[in-house]
Amino acid sequence: MGGTDRLEPIEAALSALAACINVGISINAVAHGVDIEHLQTHVRSDFDPTVLFSLADLTEADVVFENVTAEIEIEGADLDEDQIDEWTQRAPVYTLVSLGQDVEMTINAPTPVAGDD
Repeated sequence: MGGTDRLEPIEAALSALAACINVGISINAVAHGVDIEHLQTHVRSDFDPTVLFSLADLTEADVVFENVTAEIEIEGADLDEDQIDEWTQRAPVYTLVSLGQDVEMTINAPTPVAGDD
């Protein structure tokens, strides 16, 4: 295994988004009596790591991720695209990544101890 044979954090986040969309659709389909025969979601995003590597200012962080797309392949009887879109938006991870969120940051760092002189 090389240095790139691992799950990158952005890949984990996009995987979580795809999985949560599938769960949101599946749960709501059951609740509404809609049978799904096939469901698969592909999520993609353009990623610019310049802010991560301090090559760009934090003021440019809003363009680190652009063009987030979710392609949903779904098959079943009585499917309504508007209803599926609504079910997708009920997924918590969808809400997390699609809405502006403020993150309350708490940093717990050890307090430096003055040396004995």
